Amino acid sequence: MITDAFWLVTLTICALYGLKSPYIALYTVLFVDILKPQQLSFGFLAGKPLSLAVTLVLLISLILNIKKLQTPRIPSITFVLLCFIGWITYTTSIAQFPGPAWFKYDYVIKTIVMTLTIPFILNNRLKVEMALCAIVAGVSYYVLTGGIRTALGQGGYGMPLVSTPLGDSEIAETSTLSMVAVFTIPLLLYIRNHSLFRDQIPFLKPLTLFLVACCILTVIGTYARTGLVGLAVLLFLYFFSSQHKVILALSSVVLTIGLIAFASDAYVSRMQTLENATEESSALGRILVWRWTIDYVSERPLTGGGFDSYIANAGQLHQYLQSGVDLNLKPNQPKAFHNIFFEVLGEQGYVGLFMYILLIFRAWHLNWKLSRDCMAEPAPRAIATALHQVIIIYCVCGMFIGVAYAPWVFYFIGISSGLQNILAVPQKRSAKRGRKLV
Repeated sequence: MITDAFWLVTLTICALYGLKSPYIALYTVLFVDILKPQQLSFGFLAGKPLSLAVTLVLLISLILNIKKLQTPRIPSITFVLLCFIGWITYTTSIAQFPGPAWFKYDYVIKTIVMTLTIPFILNNRLKVEMALCAIVAGVSYYVLTGGIRTALGQGGYGMPLVSTPLGDSEIAETSTLSMVAVFTIPLLLYIRNHSLFRDQIPFLKPLTLFLVACCILTVIGTYARTGLVGLAVLLFLYFFSSQHKVILALSSVVLTIGLIAFASDAYVSRMQTLENATEESSALGRILVWRWTIDYVSERPLTGGGFDSYIANAGQLHQYLQSGVDLNLKPNQPKAFHNIFFEVLGEQGYVGLFMYILLIFRAWHLNWKLSRDCMAEPAPRAIATALHQVIIIYCVCGMFIGVAYAPWVFYFIGISSGLQNILAVPQKRSAKRGRKLV
C-alpha cells in the first residue's frame, strides 16, 4: 500500500507538471511503459491502466502546448509511422481472429501514436538525454533485481529471474529480459561518459558501472541464449568501433574465461544447445513456426492474418517435423512466432513487413550516418552511436523472440528521429553566416 501511494503521488505530480510541459509528460509515459508499476503492485494499483492514463495526459498536454512543439527536421519516419498505423488498422479489421487481434491492436496503436509525438517534443540535447534516462530508469528495476538474484545464485533455466504479481510478461520474460539487459549497456555507458549529468550527479559514474555489471549478471541469470548472442554482438560492435582493439580483445577473453570458470554446468549445457538447434525442441519449434508462416502468408501475401494469427498453426506444426524431436505441444496448442520479422510478416503481410523494416532501417541509418559525421558535435554523435548499437542488438536478438511491437523499439525509433532536430540549429546558423560572408 505504501509503495502504491508513493507511485500515485509521484505520477500525479508528474502529470500536473506534464500538462504544462509536454516533455515531462513524455518522460512519464516512457518510464511507466517500461517499468509498468501496475504489474509490480500488490495493492490498489495492481492491473490499473496507468500507461493509458499517462498517455492521455501527454495528448492533452500536446493540445494545450501546441506552440511549444517543433516540426521534425526529417519527417520520413513520421510519414512511415502514419502509413503503418493505417495498414495495421486495415489488417485488424479483416483479421482471421478478430477478438485477439483487436485486443493486441489496442496497445500497439497506443505505442505507435506515442512514438509519433516524440520527434515533435525533443528539440535539444537535454530533452533527448532525459528521454534515454527515463527508459534506463524504467529498466533499472529489472536489471538490479536480476543482477542481485543472479549474484545470490537464484537464477536458473525455466525459472523467472524477475517475478511480477500479475505474472511474467513483456520485459520480465527471460529471453526478453536478457535482450533488454544487453541493449541497456550502451545507454548506460553513454550516460556515464558523455551526458550532461555525468559531473553534476554524485556517484553517477560508479552507479552506471554497477548497473552495467547487473546487466551482464542478468543475462547470465536468465539462462537465455538470446542474451549470450546479444552480448557477442555488442562486443563485436565495440571492437569494430574501438580505437583500443587489443585492450578490448583481451578484456573479452578474460570475461569469457571468467564466465566459463564460474558458470554452472546447467548454464554451460544450456548454451551448448546453440550448436544443435534442429535437435533441441525449443529452437526447432521456432524453425517450424517460421516455415509454417511462409506457407500461411502465401495464401494472403499482402495483408497477412492480422494480429495473433499464429493461433492458426495449432495442430499443424507436426507436419513440418522431419526428426523425432518432441515439440512438447498439445494437439490444439499454437506456438507463437518467436521472431520479430516473421511476427510482422504473419500478421501484416509483406506490405506491413516492408514498412516495419523501413522504419527500423531508417532509424538505424540516421544514427549510423550521424555517428560517422566528423563535422557533428561529439554529444549527438555519441547518442547516435549508442542508438545504432541498440537497434542492431534488438534486430539480432529479435530473431529469436516475438517482441516486434514492444514499446522500447518504437521509442528508440522516435528518439532517433528527434535526435535529428538537434542538428538543425547549428546548420541554420552556419547558413546565415555563409550568406553574410557573401
